[in-house]
Amino acid sequence: MRFFKNLIFFISISLISLNLIAQEHPGEHPGRLEKIRPDDLKRAITDYVNTDSKIKGGYFLIWDTELKQVWRLNFKGLHKEVRVLSDGRYFMCSDFISADGETILDIDFWLKEDMMDLKVVDIKIHKISGKERFKYEGEKLKELK
Repeated sequence: MRFFKNLIFFISISLISLNLIAQEHPGEHPGRLEKIRPDDLKRAITDYVNTDSKIKGGYFLIWDTELKQVWRLNFKGLHKEVRVLSDGRYFMCSDFISADGETILDIDFWLKEDMMDLKVVDIKIHKISGKERFKYEGEKLKELK
């Protein structure tokens, strides 16, 4: 019986010690604590694309201001990196392929938190078949002509 009491005491002390070691220490780390995880952003973009595609006949549609045409696209996937911009928006890049299977488009998404939800606030065509439309200078876009 004494053995079990000692074992329970040892386990209790170990759990308390682990809890003290694993605690956060406010003010010790730089930057702001993000409550949004990369998977949350990926899900928000995927849901947005899937909902938009369902409404618009099975394709994600985007207006190309340069070519003056609507692209009918199939979603291929998201890039791995998620960026948090200084204004609080989140940024993520994605890949689409045209409905005819001929053209690959790199589409950039910007999201913002809205009432504990993520909303897509901007979408731009970054590349068409590898040809850039703009470059980033820090967080600013520089159009390429």
